[in-house]
Amino acid sequence: MAKDGTTAIAVLNDYSHPESVADYLRRISPPPAYMECGSDVVADQKRFMLRWVGQQSFSRYVGKMLGGPGDSVDRVWEHLARDDNVRELRKGLIYIARRSWRKEQVPPERVQRLGDWVAGKTPLLDPSAHGWALLRAVAQELYRLGTSSSGMMTADELKRRLPSCWAWDAWCMEEPCGEAWIVLKVLSYMVRMCADGGLLEDSKAEVSMISLEAYGNDPSGGIFRSLHPCMHWMLDWELKKLIRTPAEEGTPVEDGLACPLCRTPIQFARKLKWIQVATEAPARRQRAAVRIQARVRMRQARKRVRATKGLEQVPEAYSQPLQETGQVPL
Repeated sequence: MAKDGTTAIAVLNDYSHPESVADYLRRISPPPAYMECGSDVVADQKRFMLRWVGQQSFSRYVGKMLGGPGDSVDRVWEHLARDDNVRELRKGLIYIARRSWRKEQVPPERVQRLGDWVAGKTPLLDPSAHGWALLRAVAQELYRLGTSSSGMMTADELKRRLPSCWAWDAWCMEEPCGEAWIVLKVLSYMVRMCADGGLLEDSKAEVSMISLEAYGNDPSGGIFRSLHPCMHWMLDWELKKLIRTPAEEGTPVEDGLACPLCRTPIQFARKLKWIQVATEAPARRQRAAVRIQARVRMRQARKRVRATKGLEQVPEAYSQPLQETGQVPL
């Protein structure tokens, strides 16, 4: 059950029976009563939300990147539908899911169902199946919620639309690894893949409001703070310098301190560490492949030494630890 008494996110669908887009959106979306309390959720220190560094709303940013109209968005989805990108998407999502399962302590039976779902045993991640269209429909719905119908996003219009986006961000966290949570994680990984490929603007280019440095260039370890309830962002060291005392996770800040950008009083600031999800998993696999190749080459080198020189023991050079590059001493 969700914290407001409504039924939590629906169980995972196997997508074997086509479901209409309207029914699907109605099934996984926050209830109307929940959509109306977005401003309260973002100001509640006991609630948690999906967040994206530098963005006021996770779901709004995902919708903006993948749900808008135009040929550029069509090209993004065509790029994602390539076989190699679909394979990489599945591998990356397994990596994300494993991290989340360990962190959120999801029950084993749900882990198995989620593993089957993310690994591609169901057609959600198959571009030729119905589930792929449902993914894009969710992105379009998020775009609709976070964008003005007139195309002109004023400050007042943004203030009116953000609570609905915050409701989505919080609703997904009501049940981590539930269907709505996974759908937004799928879409977010798509955004990261396309940003790495140069098809979308990279969020690492967002600039800090205080230091005027790009978030991606932060030398202090990539630790950020979301300021509640306005959901603007600061680097962790910037906030500590501003309040002159270390801020623990979710600790209320001093009275009278306001957001440097919008001057909204800050109730609390929540930490988030920048994780290069889109490149971290492939890099780990590449390093593992290098280590495996190095071990194979080491065994082959030892066999050649024994065969040509008849040595009973391997020379000292071959017993040295492998270097980081995985090269074998010759």
